[in-house]
Amino acid sequence: VSILVIIGTAGIVAKEYSQGTIKFLLIRARSRTAILASKFVTVLLYALSLTVVTAAAVYASGMLWFGNGGGLGIGDVLTSVLYNSVYMVMYATLAFMIGILTTSTGVTIGISMFALTISNLIIFRDFYKYVLFPNMNLAAYEGGGAPLPGMTLPFSILMLAVYFLLFLLAGFMVFRRRDVA
Repeated sequence: VSILVIIGTAGIVAKEYSQGTIKFLLIRARSRTAILASKFVTVLLYALSLTVVTAAAVYASGMLWFGNGGGLGIGDVLTSVLYNSVYMVMYATLAFMIGILTTSTGVTIGISMFALTISNLIIFRDFYKYVLFPNMNLAAYEGGGAPLPGMTLPFSILMLAVYFLLFLLAGFMVFRRRDVA
């Protein structure tokens, strides 16, 4: 699902530039911030709808094939969906920012897929707990553990919020200042 969200997000701004339709959007009475914010809300709604459809399909197919004897209830499925939603929103925001910065769908997909690929890489150094990737696995805190020594759930949530705001701030600042002519 994250791959589909990255692919869908990559083109939402970049294709406007490549097709030349960004000029038509910007001549309207709306501000650049409002236009970009509406595109980001569209990305979030797309990610949410994919998540809901996938979770329902997985739960229904699990009930069909395995019945209710597996011990997993709807609460477990919703918890898993919540953890994966954090993961997906962060990658969608990263892809959204890269799409704005590069205005290229291919580059955005490539960089986002590379980030998705290296996200499971763990480097046991003190600085690595400040990197985005180990903080996205909030499910690691469920059993009292942590992705890396010294990390806590509030720390990871704070780091995710900082990265989220940095990605959006960078994207919005570049979009507001970019010349479209």
